[in-house]
Amino acid sequence: MRLTDDQTQLQDSARKLMRRHAPPDVVRELDERRLYPYDLHRAWAEAGLLALAFPEEDGGLGGSVADLLIVGEEISYASPDLFMAFAGNVFCGLNIARKGSPAQRRAWLPKLMAGELRMAISMSEPGAGSDVGAIQTHAVRDGAGWRINGQKLWCTGAGADNTLLNIYLRTDREAPYRKGLSLMLVENDAEGVELRRCDMLGRRATGTYEVFLKDVYVDDSRIIGGLNQGWDCAMSGLQIERDRFLREQYGRVARGG
Repeated sequence: MRLTDDQTQLQDSARKLMRRHAPPDVVRELDERRLYPYDLHRAWAEAGLLALAFPEEDGGLGGSVADLLIVGEEISYASPDLFMAFAGNVFCGLNIARKGSPAQRRAWLPKLMAGELRMAISMSEPGAGSDVGAIQTHAVRDGAGWRINGQKLWCTGAGADNTLLNIYLRTDREAPYRKGLSLMLVENDAEGVELRRCDMLGRRATGTYEVFLKDVYVDDSRIIGGLNQGWDCAMSGLQIERDRFLREQYGRVARGG
């Protein structure tokens, strides 16, 4: 892939930022002490990297998939673990940009891009990894809101301060395999949420968590994309993350120097 002048400048800026804020000794300390990279996250926000992928109408920079690959490679070169902190926020935020209502986009996207808010995807479960349709975590109607019960696994970055868990769950337990799923946003310190950190090799800074949910209450404003539309929300993100065409089309961005 041949970079444009703007992309070359983006690559150079991202590389310098990572060298400044995440040199090897800092990365080693974050890993050994299991510290979330808050300073680096703030630097990403100040440099506009967290806003890169989002549409201009939402306050973002309107960057392309190729732009994201350029930034992602520079972050990953320093540490794949740190890239997960970046990617989790972008993945979740883009689902809100694509599927959220205007009010939801106004409520959360500016804070996400400014680094004031983090997001963590909560999709996998002990019995449902890549098989999203097998999710058993569920929510039942309780007055004007919902009560969530269940367990999530492999939730990257779920324990960081000011984090919204993007929880995929069942809101219709009688519906067929891909039906009856919804996406709900839940604060990671909400009543009824318990986090248990997993000690993962090479993934000790951003953190990987089990999430236990017991009668966690949310209202309808926290449902992204509409009730029972969680499958569409999940696919809107996974198609970008995993689509083979995109990998073949853009390939790896050549690192220079």
